[in-house]
Amino acid sequence: MYKNRPISSYNSLLEYIEKINHLISQFGYTNDDTGLHIHISTRQKDGINFNFYKFALLCDEAKLLDSWYSRNGYCLNVMEVINYNNKQEARRLKKKKGRVWNLELIGKNRIEIRTIGGKDYHLKTDKIIQEVEKFRDIFVETLNKDTTDFIELKRKHLEIVNNAPIEKKIEFIKKFERFF
Repeated sequence: MYKNRPISSYNSLLEYIEKINHLISQFGYTNDDTGLHIHISTRQKDGINFNFYKFALLCDEAKLLDSWYSRNGYCLNVMEVINYNNKQEARRLKKKKGRVWNLELIGKNRIEIRTIGGKDYHLKTDKIIQEVEKFRDIFVETLNKDTTDFIELKRKHLEIVNNAPIEKKIEFIKKFERFF
């Protein structure tokens, strides 16, 4: 299904975004159900074990996961599941629902980003490019050794998960049970 996707350089990607948004402005439109999906990967297909949890936390810290409209059942914020469940339970819940989260790990070396979208998103090219730059930087940071700042962020997040009231966990399940 994903074998024939074109691979581009970062600069070409930015150019494609501008051209695609221009084409949409001329001949189409975007609504609350539409979105832009971008994949970022390494050249090594099996040589790394990408830390999705680190990537998600850093993206959340950078306010990238909730800066666009949440598109119904197509693009749920992955932090909703990560914030109220330990890693094992979060993984189980994510897999049970399938690929509807705004971040997905594909294989060991690639992330699919589906945060960008909603009505008239094609008119916000500058915002899209700024966020793509941040995603790229966080992707690279994720590949590097954990910094002291990230270790502290992870500690704070684990504290949130460990102290999440059972009511919040139940609220999460009820909020998304129509999707499960």
